Amino acid sequence: MEALRNLSAAFAHRQLLNYRRGDTLVVNDPYLRQRVEVTAYGHWYRWTGPDGTPQHSDIHAPGPTVDRIIDQYAGLHLGTGAT
Repeated sequence: MEALRNLSAAFAHRQLLNYRRGDTLVVNDPYLRQRVEVTAYGHWYRWTGPDGTPQHSDIHAPGPTVDRIIDQYAGLHLGTGAT
């Protein structure tokens, strides 16, 4: 699926480890501290946010999708204890 290849390339461009498992892109990078599984369905990338809520993003915008996932997962840990 080309959409997941594009998303994988966007994660790799930001040097985040990821791999394909069937129709799922698995982002398993220590920077995010949690594994994130992303699927492509219709015109959307879909994943579950760190708080357990379903998330989606435009399939034609892999870069902003990666930025959003990084903010959701790494941002939680980067902001802890900051002054």
